[in-house]
Amino acid sequence: MFSFTRQEKTVIITLIVTFTIGTSIITFRKLSNKDGISSFSSRYSELDKKFSEISKNDSLLNKKFEIDINTADKSELMKLPGIGTELSERIINYRNSRGRFEKLDEITNIKGIGKKRLEKILPFIYIE
Repeated sequence: MFSFTRQEKTVIITLIVTFTIGTSIITFRKLSNKDGISSFSSRYSELDKKFSEISKNDSLLNKKFEIDINTADKSELMKLPGIGTELSERIINYRNSRGRFEKLDEITNIKGIGKKRLEKILPFIYIE
């Protein structure tokens, strides 16, 4: 049928061997990568479980705090989510210039505190 010269046979065998080695390397990498991902996933899930246990037992995370916005100082106001140095100063300046807050939503009159930020801090503030 086909008759190949010695040189052609050598080239064909070299190509077959190269193809086989390349396929083996690709397969090995895929298999070892899956193991790497699964071991990473298992380590990640273990750490996630440990963190969940710590956070459940951490008294600081479980304490609910409320701040009276009419009497809170700067450091207390900064404990509120999304309230930093500048906003805490604005709250105090507003309170000093206009008097006590009568309603909680009055805090939205301060520049930088809108409806979204009010929703975040509402569970933590009250007026006495």
